[in-house]
Amino acid sequence: MAIDPQIAASGEKVYVVWSDDRNGRNSGDIHFNRSLDGGATWLPNALRLDTDLPGSAQSTAPRIAAVDESVYVVWEETRENLYRDIYFNKSNDCGSTWLNTDLRLNTTSSFFGTSKPELSASGDSVFVTWGDTRNHIGFDFPRRMDIYFNRSLDGGRTWLNDDLRVETDSSSHMSVFPKIMSEGSSVYVIWSDERNGNPDIYFNRSLDDGSSWLLSDRRLDTDSPGIGGSLHPQLAVAGEAVFAVWRDSRQQDPVWGPYDVYFNRSPDRGSSWLSSDLKLSRTPGQFSVGIPQVASSSDLVIVAWPDGRFGGSIFCNRSLDQGATWLSSDVRVDRGSGELLFDGQPRVTVLGMSVYAIWARKKDGEADIFFNRSSDGGINWLSSDIRLDGDQPGAAASLRPEIAMGGESVYVTWQDERNGSSDIYFTIPFGALPYGEGTPGTGGNTPTLHGTDALTLGSTFTLSINNAIGGAAGLLAVGGPGSKADIPLAGGSLLIDPIGRLVPIVLGGSAGVPGEGAVNIQVPIPSFPELIGFNLNFQAALLDPAAVAGMTLTNAIEAWIL
Repeated sequence: MAIDPQIAASGEKVYVVWSDDRNGRNSGDIHFNRSLDGGATWLPNALRLDTDLPGSAQSTAPRIAAVDESVYVVWEETRENLYRDIYFNKSNDCGSTWLNTDLRLNTTSSFFGTSKPELSASGDSVFVTWGDTRNHIGFDFPRRMDIYFNRSLDGGRTWLNDDLRVETDSSSHMSVFPKIMSEGSSVYVIWSDERNGNPDIYFNRSLDDGSSWLLSDRRLDTDSPGIGGSLHPQLAVAGEAVFAVWRDSRQQDPVWGPYDVYFNRSPDRGSSWLSSDLKLSRTPGQFSVGIPQVASSSDLVIVAWPDGRFGGSIFCNRSLDQGATWLSSDVRVDRGSGELLFDGQPRVTVLGMSVYAIWARKKDGEADIFFNRSSDGGINWLSSDIRLDGDQPGAAASLRPEIAMGGESVYVTWQDERNGSSDIYFTIPFGALPYGEGTPGTGGNTPTLHGTDALTLGSTFTLSINNAIGGAAGLLAVGGPGSKADIPLAGGSLLIDPIGRLVPIVLGGSAGVPGEGAVNIQVPIPSFPELIGFNLNFQAALLDPAAVAGMTLTNAIEAWIL
């Protein structure tokens, strides 16, 4: 069983990590895979990153960050005397090779162990935070947990000999749900803290790569201390601005809610904050919200959350001035119905004014993964959600989706039970994604079809055919929504049915020479707004005397118009 996937991207380099019990049902190891071509191809075998004996300990809760060709992964593991400790591994060559021996980052172990590491990276600096019970005395409950931190300034090779406690209160209480973000040498940590009774939101920061911190941490929820339950904080950073959101029950029962979404911001790297936090959810009192998510791009700040309205929906609010002002009415993101899963979803990412959201929903059967997007900063969304898991709707549970932005591409991964157990799946919710396989021809070469550029209204989308016989003639098949197929043809499969259009093509290259056949095909995208969210599928068939039935097939391309 493979669970808890996490994803990071740097341009077309895409990295996915997860916890996997293939080496023992009652244990788990950390596994990794990567693509260097935007998700088109992956390593044939996943790599194991924890370096103790396979299946000998429980390795869970992985987190991943990537900067150019460097990839960093942390997780929690019960390796030594059943204590949970924080471990780390890294690669400086796009995930091809890793440390022979992983590193333990918490420099003191405790009986009740550590909890939920979080990771951020900036240049060669790597920053990790977690919850830690080392200061808990005896077996009394509730346990004491504090927030600790370690860092590397040389790409993960060396770390502090003594990790640091960033929570500054000395009382015995629980501090949980830490999150961390970094920008250059600035590091920000936020968490939920019970020092005042019911949990409040606290913050600390370092402006020198984690060497020194505020002497007193800062409370960000501005109601009376301990009045409500303030939980599950999240962070985003844009330049010197820092944004914090959380779910808060101050107006209701502090334990049972209902909860609302609250926000605070700092314009100066965490030095000052709003004197009064802001409520972003506009829900009537009888409805509750789930865990919010926040993302930012320059002046745009978007906050999205699962909401109890309409039987379970995704809502958002947005600011165009770095959190100074917000919409008076929140906006519904999803267009579906059914049971919305509240385990920390949705996930959002932004690029300029474009906002992308994913979530899991159960309707008829098990949960599926859905996607929607807005091109105007979260006001207007596609009229229909796009389902990303490619099996039959509701046939198997698809859960825990994660999203990452690489360049101008968005990548999505999730855990999926379509094969009877849980596996990790990946897709691109728009753009061009190869699927299926082609057939070999002259010289044993199999021609390939590749899509470049984003499919946006009024633009030109480029399809490239390569590795075919030189000078070959053929047809490009184009199908619309729902046209994916698997029909036996010429020793392979026709991957599009029904065929909406056949376009004649002729490849360049020396006639009859294997591998020299290539052509770029320009596909104009009309400027019709109703085409947003429209799906196109492509596959080419080429004449080749050495192929079965005298014809080779390329793989297919699935493309979505933005």
